[in-house]
Amino acid sequence: MASEATTSITENGFYLKKSLLAADLVAALKKQLSETIESEAARDGGANHKDYGMLLAAPIYGGAFLKFVEHEEFWQPIDDFLGETSIIHVYTSSSLPPGKVNYSTRIHRERSGAYPDIPEFLGVIILLDDFAEANGATWYLPRSHKLQSPPTAEFFYANASRLVAPAGSVYYFDWRLYHAGGENKTASWRHALAMGITPAYHKQKIDLPRAIPAQYATGLSDRAKQKLGFFSVPPVSLDEYYAPVEKRPYRQKPI
Repeated sequence: MASEATTSITENGFYLKKSLLAADLVAALKKQLSETIESEAARDGGANHKDYGMLLAAPIYGGAFLKFVEHEEFWQPIDDFLGETSIIHVYTSSSLPPGKVNYSTRIHRERSGAYPDIPEFLGVIILLDDFAEANGATWYLPRSHKLQSPPTAEFFYANASRLVAPAGSVYYFDWRLYHAGGENKTASWRHALAMGITPAYHKQKIDLPRAIPAQYATGLSDRAKQKLGFFSVPPVSLDEYYAPVEKRPYRQKPI
């Protein structure tokens, strides 16, 4: 029998789990995100950088970003929908600076329309601040993952809902769902993390097993490593291919 999350994602294109994350975890993630945004801005030329406010590969910084990957309750809806061997395709941020929009403001879907009937990509938004209309709560069009052509802007905004939910909530959605970021009309940042999850046979946007510094990966559980793609690396020799399961760089299923 399908879980509540799988049923909602299949029928409506999304599933919202309110207040899933504890306040201390949210605070740690938000603190690291704020600090990392500023350090990247200092490196890349400030607020005029085209990706200002967005981390392309959050887990390369270790800390709370990596610790979060071990959060079992977070993974349950994903495992129900995509299976336990699914991995992180991309792990980034979706933060809105005060009084601004970001790259997500256009009406879009994350998934290419090349294979419209295959539900194998799942998006996730992890709310680190309360999402409200005033600070740019995401617009999303329920059941639009089933559309064969893009909605017009008029239809989208007439029928879309807003992702209004408290910090610590997690929004899971079919990557084919049409959505758009809002505008932050407040004087404060609105922070969130975002992931794309896929079956293990899809390439990652950034090769996380190679990008994450070794000192950060050392203490990770095998469960977290699997989700980060460490066990989805093709073998480079027959010795690796025929190695005992626990030593293989590519595993058909969790052990």
